[in-house]
Parts: sequence; structure tokens; C-alpha cells
Amino acid sequence: EDILLERRRTEDRSVDLFSQCETFEEFKATSERLFLQFKLEENGGNVKRTAEQLQMQRSNMYKKIDKYGLRS
Repeated sequence: EDILLERRRTEDRSVDLFSQCETFEEFKATSERLFLQFKLEENGGNVKRTAEQLQMQRSNMYKKIDKYGLRS
């Protein structure tokens, strides 16, 4: 039950983020950021593993991490 509540909270936050998008480009960037953030968390923050899973070059993954501020 806790998992379902957490998922609902996540969905609500996502809807809030998407409602702030005024253009399709903003929507795509928001979607990409959320997707990459989820995948990084799923892989314990391991960039190499995440890039491999997404069939993406690691250097490209690092560029996106910088672009979206996914790592402090």
C-alpha cells in the first residue's frame, strides 16, 4: 500500500511539472529529465550502467546529467 501511495505522489508531481510546460520543447525536456533521473536512481546512480541500459554513450549521458543538473 505504501508503494501505491508513493507512486501516486510521484504521478501528481509529474502532472504538476508537465502543466508548467508551455511548449512542446519544454515538455520533451521535462520528460527526458524525469526519465533519466528515474533510470539513474534505478541503477543506484551508476552512470556507466545507466548509459549501457539506455544504449547511450557514457559521454552523452554525462552531458545530459550536466544539462539537467541531475548530479550535484
